[in-house]
Amino acid sequence: AIQQYAYSYGEGTKDNPGSASVAFANAGKLTVSANAAATAAEGWASAEASATGVVQYGSGPSGTLSFANSGTFDVSARAESVGPDDQSLWADASALGYRGVASGLSIDVSNAGAFNVQAYASGHSISEGEWYSNGAYSGAVGIEVVGEDGAAGTPATVLNTGTLTVSATAIDTAATASVPGLAWASATGILLRGSVPNAEVTNTGTIMASAVTANG
Repeated sequence: AIQQYAYSYGEGTKDNPGSASVAFANAGKLTVSANAAATAAEGWASAEASATGVVQYGSGPSGTLSFANSGTFDVSARAESVGPDDQSLWADASALGYRGVASGLSIDVSNAGAFNVQAYASGHSISEGEWYSNGAYSGAVGIEVVGEDGAAGTPATVLNTGTLTVSATAIDTAATASVPGLAWASATGILLRGSVPNAEVTNTGTIMASAVTANG
């Protein structure tokens, strides 16, 4: 993951109280991937994969977190657990394209290219009385904006003129009619959290978010 931090704690002067800003721009191709695989002949297996593209944090009296993609931006996570059908196999995959967290700053995010985030998990659960253990879980988020300015709100803009594609897939590989399996998937294109009551989200391109489960 690419992580950027900017903090301004000084009081400065009346005319120049200080500021904090970070900027990221991709006009080429950026790929971040995480892969995990586990195999169990007996007992249990666990595979977890997590991939993050860019994270920006900022705090200060003024400034901007800026993210711009006009190229190809790919983030993927894949977790697979393999073993006998009577074994407990855990698989967890999570993928995040961009996260911006700001206090006192504005957040400006734009995508004019191809922005792709994928998470895939396959495992399987086993019945333990009334409970089922393990299984497959996947979660994917394209763009996440987090404001930390309380009631004042964090100014934020998200502009998509390109293609934003987010997908999450979870498969329980050993589900049967008697043991239904456990598979959970969640996909979010744009997520606004915290104090961003006046955020502006504009889409003139394509946003596709899909979550698929099998045998869960």
